[in-house]
Amino acid sequence: GASAVTGASRGHLPSLGSRNAVRRVADARDGSDAAVATVSSRAPSASSASRASASLGAVPGLGWDETNAPSDDARLADALRRRAAETGFSLEVSQEERERYGDWIDDVVGETSSARDANEGVSSSSRDEETPSSKRMKDLFFENVVANGADALPDVAPGVPFDALDDAYVSADGWAHAPARLTSTESSYDTSSSANDATEDSSSQLLLKKRKNSFSVCLDRARDWDVAFPEGWFQAFADGTLGPGYCVDEVILDEGGNEGDTTWACENADVVLFNEGAFIWQGAHRFTDPATSRETYVVPKKKSPEQVYVYFAHESPALFGSELLDRKLMDQFDYLASPNARGASAWWSFAPSARHLAQDFVAFARPFAARSPALAWLALDCGHEREGILGEISKFYPVWSLGACQNNKAASEDLPGRDSRTDQQRRRMQLYLSSHLFYFSGENSACPGYTTEKMWMALTRGSIPVYYGDGEYKKHVPCYDEASETAPCVLDVRDFPSAAALAERMREIANDEAEYNRLVAWRFKDPKTWPSSFRRAVAAASADVTRVTCGLLRGDSSGKKVKPALAQVAPTGGWRGVTATAEAEKGSFYAAAYDVADVAVPGSEAYGQSVSVNPSAAALEAASEVFRKDEPIDEALIAKLRSAHCGTKDASPVFGRAVDAYARSKEPFADPESHYDRLCEDDARAACFKLKEPPL
Repeated sequence: GASAVTGASRGHLPSLGSRNAVRRVADARDGSDAAVATVSSRAPSASSASRASASLGAVPGLGWDETNAPSDDARLADALRRRAAETGFSLEVSQEERERYGDWIDDVVGETSSARDANEGVSSSSRDEETPSSKRMKDLFFENVVANGADALPDVAPGVPFDALDDAYVSADGWAHAPARLTSTESSYDTSSSANDATEDSSSQLLLKKRKNSFSVCLDRARDWDVAFPEGWFQAFADGTLGPGYCVDEVILDEGGNEGDTTWACENADVVLFNEGAFIWQGAHRFTDPATSRETYVVPKKKSPEQVYVYFAHESPALFGSELLDRKLMDQFDYLASPNARGASAWWSFAPSARHLAQDFVAFARPFAARSPALAWLALDCGHEREGILGEISKFYPVWSLGACQNNKAASEDLPGRDSRTDQQRRRMQLYLSSHLFYFSGENSACPGYTTEKMWMALTRGSIPVYYGDGEYKKHVPCYDEASETAPCVLDVRDFPSAAALAERMREIANDEAEYNRLVAWRFKDPKTWPSSFRRAVAAASADVTRVTCGLLRGDSSGKKVKPALAQVAPTGGWRGVTATAEAEKGSFYAAAYDVADVAVPGSEAYGQSVSVNPSAAALEAASEVFRKDEPIDEALIAKLRSAHCGTKDASPVFGRAVDAYARSKEPFADPESHYDRLCEDDARAACFKLKEPPL
């Protein structure tokens, strides 16, 4: 079965709020409730370009006064404020949240007239206008989004115009791919007068009809997609508003997976998007080889070589995502989207989207005095090395485990955890967890690029992350200092010689409000001053899936194909291109494909030792041999490839011990109360707690 969204008229073109992309708005007509996406085939006028803005803004009454509105068009600002409320970029604090956090939350959002009306028994209709409290804290990132169209963020797909009538969509020149056109020779854009604004002239309708770069996109096994935290790309998919836009003129949702289904809705699509969650959790396209009884994944054969297959994956190759290590499987796809920026065709980052970054400001602005001096942890997946690492820390600093793993602290019963799907659920979770000064952001493995929501959500709510995972995260966080290559707003366990040294640093922060404020100062600064790598991470997380897909189809700046889908087996993802000749010369596909200096194989210049001495080289050579012989990849080889990609457990010790030692640890966490001289009934009172001095 399938459902389709077709006929992308002007009214169906993606709008920023519902699609969670950062795009410009060139006009907001008099009397309109929201700004609209521009559809002119020409460049915006000087006046509209000067006030180009994203279609989002502040909640009415929690936003700006006239002095902060764009001077050339106050009505535009008003339209944008209303649009923000509609799209979730601005999420009003509920009455329940005001009552629960009333001692500090009004200092962040201000007391609106609606709140005063409720307290004073005055009808809101009797007031003409909402006005914010003078105490309200400013979110400069939010203001940049509203006033300047989020120009602090780079465009992650510069070759994909926002304008649906841009000449780039009319000509096939400069695109790496062209539609396969298996079912139609024309764009399916609805050009009927009823589907378009009256202001659209016949030339615009003709341009829509003649778009040569109009692709049909199908989401394979749509109901089984796992899109819990990297929500920017798939927000529209999750909330049911996914539709055509950019180079996409038809979206098909494959509803397969039901017993008895024999048809595949994606068969004739120009582009098919596959999701790792459907594969590894729901068994999509799983096949058991009768000769070997081994399970593998086999996707439907392409109907045309022009079709494009894209695989979206966000699990770690060292654990649940081991299929990423299998070249035979990955060679079925043209492109890979994953958290490993260097190893993927498109960077599917867990970083906060612009929308979440704006929503989380309320939790982030929680004052130091309303944060308890404890290290919190909320986890359901127990038994990894991170649990042993946290157990070691618990000997020197109070650890409150709020989840299923060694639970020692009662948590709010309504914390949604990983199943947080609505803005309100996320807000509830972020507000609650922001009451803790520190949060343990421990990944289930340390693989290149695998830095998940555990760290990002802590950062965006103002909790200091205590991090265990891949070291590449540093260059992407907002406090990254390029000169020293440090990121002081994150406490990486590998940067400390012992758990006691880490605990000492945590005490310094817990006892010094000025030091804490220094670590979180980045969020109150002009976002244009944030490190470019962090701004790129936010932009990458904010683009919707149609824009990301069109970026892949467009290719690089010269119209050539971008990095193809590759098995994630090398220590880096540096792609340098590969041909059959290069593979023969190097003796290994992986040596030819990856720019990996420390992998030596026979025939390469770096080869100077037996492959048995170099485990990574041995694994890559063995994988190439298995592929050449068309043999199944076994678990032993998968384990070796995992080590080649993510490193061995003893390669990067934590507190002077091999990580494997923590994985075997069965010690319970130390009693958190043993670290306090004084406790509080209310967890969110830093001044009420008194930490014991560490023993000399």
